[in-house]
Amino acid sequence: MELVNIQKDWEKSTYVSTILEAEDTGGQKYIIKRNKVRLTETQYRFFQWLNKTKPEGLLVPLEFTGKIGECSEEVYEFIDWPLLDDVLLGLFPIGSEPAHEWTFSQTLRIMEQLTSALGNLHSQGFIHHDVRARNLFINQKGIEIKLFDYNQLREPYQLSKGQDSWNDVPPEYRNGNCTIDFRFDVYQAGRLFFNMTDGYTRDSPKRRLNIDVLDRALEIIDRASHEQVGERYHDCNEFHKAICSLRK
Repeated sequence: MELVNIQKDWEKSTYVSTILEAEDTGGQKYIIKRNKVRLTETQYRFFQWLNKTKPEGLLVPLEFTGKIGECSEEVYEFIDWPLLDDVLLGLFPIGSEPAHEWTFSQTLRIMEQLTSALGNLHSQGFIHHDVRARNLFINQKGIEIKLFDYNQLREPYQLSKGQDSWNDVPPEYRNGNCTIDFRFDVYQAGRLFFNMTDGYTRDSPKRRLNIDVLDRALEIIDRASHEQVGERYHDCNEFHKAICSLRK
């Protein structure tokens, strides 16, 4: 693929990836993601699986280049959808009531797709490891989502020393001396579900219901985001079944 007019997107680039906007000779827009961290064997196998199966709910690159132990590059067709993070901050402005058009049905639709996509990952032995609204594109017309950013993708592993993070991570990740498995993603997805029903902020949402939430949904949220790892759903396949039960 021949790309021209390549320009760096300073706002979207981070310390782990450089994001560039580009076009082909016909004017079609693309995004190039040049990673600054070395590709792991797990990530390499993940991209092979991702490009072969193209599962729903996951953003799939048009091209992927890179060898294990080297920095990789991903090319995506430009997707003109906002981030879920920006949408939710607009719907749940700090100190104000949420927009009336946001409903529990929309929240449920997002969670159905998210847990399904993560369930596919878990069935293949992968942990996304960075589930948050800033890593989700959303088509607001049809409530369709795409999860992206696979820089933190891992397989289950032992964590000896606790890790601090600006992101909403489970307690065991901060404490260390534990196994990090699929329940890491369950927790983060559960916290997102909580935020979409209790008032969304990037910091600490307060426990106040903004939309008509079923009591059963609150039980599911509490289990998914439980501080005790053993009390959570085993993986997002189990979490997805619980989410789908709310339609009945």
